[in-house]
Amino acid sequence: MNYKTQVSNSQFQELDSFLSVLTPKIQADLPTWFGTDAKLLGSAKFQPRPWSFFVRYVVQVSQDETKAILVKIRHTEKMSLSEALASAKMKQEAKDDYETLVKIKIIFSRGKYSYLFLAIRPLALYEELSAVVIEEANIRTLKSYFQSPEMLLEGEPRQTFEEYLELTGRWLHIFHDQMGRLEEGFLFPQSLYQNAQASIKRIQDGAKNIDLTAVRELMSRLYDRCGRVKVPYHFLHEDFHLANVFVSDDGRICSFDPHNRPGPLYLDLAKFMTDLETNKLQIVTNGLFVPPQRLKSFREVLMRGYFGIRYIDHVALNLFRLLMLIQKWAENENKLERSTGPGRFLYMLITPQMRGYFQRLLNKLVDEHFKDF
Repeated sequence: MNYKTQVSNSQFQELDSFLSVLTPKIQADLPTWFGTDAKLLGSAKFQPRPWSFFVRYVVQVSQDETKAILVKIRHTEKMSLSEALASAKMKQEAKDDYETLVKIKIIFSRGKYSYLFLAIRPLALYEELSAVVIEEANIRTLKSYFQSPEMLLEGEPRQTFEEYLELTGRWLHIFHDQMGRLEEGFLFPQSLYQNAQASIKRIQDGAKNIDLTAVRELMSRLYDRCGRVKVPYHFLHEDFHLANVFVSDDGRICSFDPHNRPGPLYLDLAKFMTDLETNKLQIVTNGLFVPPQRLKSFREVLMRGYFGIRYIDHVALNLFRLLMLIQKWAENENKLERSTGPGRFLYMLITPQMRGYFQRLLNKLVDEHFKDF
């Protein structure tokens, strides 16, 4: 599909102007990236996504080989392409993205890691265009494996998924370990406590028949007990979930777009675990798609990949599982409030089940791990 058919009339002029600058730069750099015989095939494809614009080019590397490159321009919600290009914040984020891609490439291309992990190849940073250029990889999300009907049965697909889960945990450990050393910080800083209390309020505002007073009080006790505890900080991924972990054709693992903010390592692990148990299929099937015992097994496999035989601070892990579960519930309430049209009707139909499912998960987590608090 030609890029001109993928945008509205109001977007066409700014996109055309942008591509008139971008495409010659790509053409000029092709020999450096892919050799002197490389040339572009067909038209660029413009692919707007929720938080980034992408432009995709197909490259004929040789008579028998084609590859593709992706150009990424970050944007905020409702920001146009021209606004993104003019934004100093997006320019800085592009620079940070590129530097992170280069660092991840160096880390995961080392001999002992390259057989297990895929490192996406960063090609260029075009600062004046707030654009990062990468070579496209043939990958699929870990989420697509998790949601496969084959996962309902014991057998090779489930075993393969668990192997990928263990590698995912190992990838995250290497990321935390190799991205740089940081000073210690508070296990449960005030910002996280305030966010948790705001999320509880958001849930209560939407689900007025659900009483979370006990959870609010528990959160205050946890903050009193853990708020001044110091732990090692790491650069966090903060966007680590099933849809942002990828598997290559040969079974290697990779992930993109880390936020690189400092914090306790358990936050990333808890966010991934929460995504497993609050996946849309889990909510729709009321937790029957992956039963609790299997979810527990998946969590253990992830932890084995991350920690091996090293010490696990289960208090910290369960604290962050509680925080991430509350946050995820509040995000679902926000989605309901923002939904419109037929989508809102469908969302309203499933909302009672969604709220009941989250409440059961929350109660179970509190009963199993926070009775003494």
